[in-house]
Amino acid sequence: MSAHVVVVGAGLTGLTLAFRLREAGLDVTIVERLERTGGQIHSVRDGGVVVELGAEGFVARSEALVKLSEDVGVGGALIDQETTLTYALEDGALRALADGEAARILGFQVKKEQRGQGIRSLTSGMGQLPEKLTEVLSEGITWRRGEAVEAIHPRNAGLNVTMASGDVLEADAAVVTTPTPAAIAMLGAFEAAAQLSVGRRLSNASATLVYDRDRIAHPLDGSGFIVPAAAKGHGFRACSFVSTKFARDLPPNTAILRAFFRPTDEDLTSRDEASWIALAVECVSPVLGIDGPPRQAWASAWPRALPIYDDAYRGAVAAAEAALIPAGVWLAGSHFHGAGIDAAVLSAERVAAAIIERT
Repeated sequence: MSAHVVVVGAGLTGLTLAFRLREAGLDVTIVERLERTGGQIHSVRDGGVVVELGAEGFVARSEALVKLSEDVGVGGALIDQETTLTYALEDGALRALADGEAARILGFQVKKEQRGQGIRSLTSGMGQLPEKLTEVLSEGITWRRGEAVEAIHPRNAGLNVTMASGDVLEADAAVVTTPTPAAIAMLGAFEAAAQLSVGRRLSNASATLVYDRDRIAHPLDGSGFIVPAAAKGHGFRACSFVSTKFARDLPPNTAILRAFFRPTDEDLTSRDEASWIALAVECVSPVLGIDGPPRQAWASAWPRALPIYDDAYRGAVAAAEAALIPAGVWLAGSHFHGAGIDAAVLSAERVAAAIIERT
């Protein structure tokens, strides 16, 4: 009988893990507390418009994403960023920035050599990749959607994965891809897991606004603009000119903008979707010379979605893994091994390879 691996979380990390483990002939169960897969990648399509409620792309130099996309059959859907020209908002006006300067100012947690290269996506949005993985994995693995893992405990020669329903799954290995607080809670039987509470976690919010193009005075001739710290208000960080950034088919006379915010805890509890949309309109309209309201709009917020990867947090992850891996428990994904989609997939590939070698 092949080894049984329980993967906790069906975001891109968990799906990639399951795909690689299934390729190697292992017995895989994915547990996902939501019915939707994809995690912090979430694309919607409405009236010919692609809207990203989560991550909008991955670093252009990523080889791992290209290979994964090709392996699952969506390699032909990859698209490049059309322009890397980015502006900064200074004294109410937009100033063009040098390549890589925007990432530096915003403090993106990416390697220096990846700055200024732009990002890549897929024709139907980043959600196209996890959706395809989910389709490919519809057979050959066991799915437990709409269910949560309550605890993972060691047992003789393996693990017991206890579900919130009370069901217990016996496993030879388990991979946790969830946000850090959830991981700490389910790994309470392992003292080392508590170390993961070190450090701060960043929250994100965004609003996508669809306008009649002729109502926007600005030429939208770049990828967007950023808001340096001195000019920030309401946590407004940047605006992406989505319809310029990526060459996707659009209805005539359509422009898509996406405003990004760094919300406070109070924002997360007090603002609803309509409030985020109204704030986005308030922030971008005077800068871009927009006449009138958007004809469509969406907003999303991701509370405490990303750790700050400083030395203390990296050390905590390494110490936790040193205690967990010998027991058959692995950590994977951007909550543990670096920000961004590329880091999440690289983490999944490394962990899958290690589990395959061990079994």
